[in-house]
Amino acid sequence: MALNEQEVLQVLEMFQQSGWEQMHLQSGSFRLSISKTGRPQARAESVLAVAPSPATTSAPQISTSATPPTPAAPAVDPRWQMVKAPMLGHFYAAPKPGAPPFVTLGQQVAADDTVAILEVMKLMNHVKAGIAGRIAQLAVGNGELVEFDQVLLYIDPA
Repeated sequence: MALNEQEVLQVLEMFQQSGWEQMHLQSGSFRLSISKTGRPQARAESVLAVAPSPATTSAPQISTSATPPTPAAPAVDPRWQMVKAPMLGHFYAAPKPGAPPFVTLGQQVAADDTVAILEVMKLMNHVKAGIAGRIAQLAVGNGELVEFDQVLLYIDPA
């Protein structure tokens, strides 16, 4: 059973108004995975399965099941400065596959050093540290989709 455009828009609107962070929808060969955080989760917080409806109705039937939330992120020192994503895109820690990463934990960086690349529609955008210091924590994994203003890493300016 295929979903039409209006049904997909209705599902998206329901998801936006829900408290869910992530949703997966499958109907026949149609698959949709969306996330409010832009980060892939180890486990989906809500999984939707669209079952074929009886011949008497044309609306899809949606069932939900919740799974336990993912563990909390490690504590962050209040002195650390955040390096945030200037745009939505895929985070890359290295200039190309197999190359060494731009930065590693404990590495000293200058304010104008490149710390990552965000790929948006095949355009590679360099992310600068913005502050001199030591890389204290990496908050995003290589290849992850990040959203605007999401924390990528923390720098200890001390």
